[in-house]
Amino acid sequence: MATLGDEVLALSAVELASKLAQGELSSEEVTSAYLDRIEQRNGELNAFVTYGRRRALFAARHHDKQRRSLDRLPPFWGVPTGIKDLHFTREFPTRFGSRGMRLPYLPIDDRLTQQVRAAGFVVVGKLATSEVGALPVTEPLTHGPTITPWRDIDGNPRSAGGSSGGSGAAVAGGLVPIAPGSDGAGSVRIPAAFNGLVGIKPSRGRIRNAFGLPDKTILYSDGPLARSVLDAAHLLDALAGISVGKPTATPPPTTKTFAAAVAQAPKRLRIHVSYQHDLAATDPAIVTAIKQVVALLAGAGHDVHELPWLAIELNEFLPVWQRAMAESRVFVGGPGLTPPVAWLTRTGRTISKAFAEARKADLAQRIAQWFGDADIWISPTVMCVAPRLGLGGGPDGEAAFRRTAPIGGFTAPFNVTGQPALSLPIGCSPDGLPMAVQLAGRMFDEATLISVAAMLEAAMPPMPRYPAPAATTESDLAK
Repeated sequence: MATLGDEVLALSAVELASKLAQGELSSEEVTSAYLDRIEQRNGELNAFVTYGRRRALFAARHHDKQRRSLDRLPPFWGVPTGIKDLHFTREFPTRFGSRGMRLPYLPIDDRLTQQVRAAGFVVVGKLATSEVGALPVTEPLTHGPTITPWRDIDGNPRSAGGSSGGSGAAVAGGLVPIAPGSDGAGSVRIPAAFNGLVGIKPSRGRIRNAFGLPDKTILYSDGPLARSVLDAAHLLDALAGISVGKPTATPPPTTKTFAAAVAQAPKRLRIHVSYQHDLAATDPAIVTAIKQVVALLAGAGHDVHELPWLAIELNEFLPVWQRAMAESRVFVGGPGLTPPVAWLTRTGRTISKAFAEARKADLAQRIAQWFGDADIWISPTVMCVAPRLGLGGGPDGEAAFRRTAPIGGFTAPFNVTGQPALSLPIGCSPDGLPMAVQLAGRMFDEATLISVAAMLEAAMPPMPRYPAPAATTESDLAK
């Protein structure tokens, strides 16, 4: 079987799916080429925690055999992807990024994995996460830190972010063309920002909870990480059951599909913008880049107002996060936890669920009042570029958590309210690292965010390609 060239692997996920559907490429050859990439580059990035060549190629051949017999192919038929290691996947163990994992291997798919398969994807392996999704950097004890393929001007490795750090590093590094992640306080948008990708956290309830938990108050939602707004919108359609399966009871998109919103010009919008957060100062280069975005929007006729960011302190949100981490004791416990997770779970067990829910409801009300009459609120996704490695390390768990917490300062409020938010790359800093803007919208109005993001994406210079990671020897994760 001939090896595919880099030009094929550089295709967008939507372009690749089209060629697979038309029979111009086979899923087996595409999947094999991406597995080669994983074997060459994963040792440097630590994006995949496990993958399986034989299993993936068996699935790809099955897709190829079925292609001619199906009347209508799912949207991503035969396209390779990975699943974050917070989700159950029948071929692979699920460890939640933790040495304290107590559940035995479960040969089942959760709802997210089921929906990924229904969309036609070939699942090649499991993607790295911070331990139980607790931190915005991916530095668990189970493997080395997950790093972005981007390097600063001195060639230093930088964090891929978290908790969906493996998803971000894998897509940015060309190990898969697109991937889902999950977002509890920014865990899709932060890796998107640090890896130069588009990331969408949809409205609460837009995608069925992977574990059957109630969506009315839960913090996290699954969402896409992709190289373009169009790819991300198509994956959101698939995960939300709009292009395949059955949509949830949430209000439908204002366009026929989220992908259709890419081509729709946004109406005149009321936009609020903030550049600074009390937790930490925003990098001046990011401020400059977002001001250019704001100028584009104002020039397009939108009503733009600069206002202060939300006045909520970290300690007000902390009990909500501590309680959420404590509830992960079903999965982890005892020795082997990273210090931040050990501290969060220990302190979280002293906080009642009733107190945490009351605090969350109070915060949600305050955030909604602050959001006010805006159609979109614009801010940095994060106030910094990808940080140096080790930010979440050290023996003092509370100190490590507080060092990393500012990374989620702009993203976490919209997990509290459940509103949709999107991270869009807006160029590189003087250090050569990606910068990003966050667009947050009204509940269930992902379509407006996608329309605006697509307009901005088309108006801005394309993101440069990152330096290719150095080739490594075949990873011992291959099976």
